[in-house]
Formats: sequence, C-alpha cells, structure tokens
Amino acid sequence: MFIALEPYIPRGHDPAARGIVFTFILWIAFVITGRGSIGWPLIIVYARLPLLAYPTYG
Repeated sequence: MFIALEPYIPRGHDPAARGIVFTFILWIAFVITGRGSIGWPLIIVYARLPLLAYPTYG
C-alpha cells in the first residue's frame, strides 16, 4: 500500500520521511476504527502503544 501511495504523500524526496507520515496516517485509522467500546483509561494505553510500535516497525 505504501509503494502505491508513496508519490502522493508529502515530505519531499526522502522515502523515510514519507514513511513516517504514512505511519501516522495508519495509526490514526487504527485507533479510530479498532478501539471498540473501551473506557478512557484504556484508550490512552491503546493509543500510545501503537504510536510507539508503528514508527519502530515501519
């Protein structure tokens, strides 16, 4: 998916910078669609862990 969308992602010619932007887009989509009906204390943990994992893995 990244390869198909890479030319349209802002941040110049550096693929690593575009990868970081793409990571945050995926993170936002994951947090919004995957949270279900969990309460506020868990939402904080649920949002922070993927925020650390997505850029590390990507």
